[in-house]
Amino acid sequence: MISLLACFPSKLWVKDRPWGGDTVERVAGNMGNSIFIAAYLVMTFFITVYRIADSFVAIFATDQPKWSDVARAACYILITLFNAIVVLILAGSRGPQLGWLGGLMFFGLLMVQVIRKRRVRFGLTIGLVGVGVVGAAFLLFLNATRNDPRFEGVRAFPLFKLN
Repeated sequence: MISLLACFPSKLWVKDRPWGGDTVERVAGNMGNSIFIAAYLVMTFFITVYRIADSFVAIFATDQPKWSDVARAACYILITLFNAIVVLILAGSRGPQLGWLGGLMFFGLLMVQVIRKRRVRFGLTIGLVGVGVVGAAFLLFLNATRNDPRFEGVRAFPLFKLN
């Protein structure tokens, strides 16, 4: 959590790091450059999503939910929101964004397996696998056309750019 919160001041041009470095374009933190921070946060994102689901199970399991379960779910949702903001926007790199999207695909495939109706589960699984194949084909297309100037605008993005 400390690493997550340390990214915001460095992105907002507050130079609080004694070792210097360029923090105008990308965040920096106590774990090194932005790619390392984002990779760590990609791994913790899905654990936090599991905790959100666990909190909602505790809330919906009873007729009268406990105040502590609602507060716990709200805190996990805030942590996940900050996590996604750092990974997707502040890291300034496509690598962690692609890792996050791949993890979402895998997480979605795991969540689909919880569905009891076999035909629905099979259809959603095939659909998600199809989306993954199309996404992989798009990435292969980007790599195959890397020297073609017509597609430079597609390759030049991080998923979201603040500038």
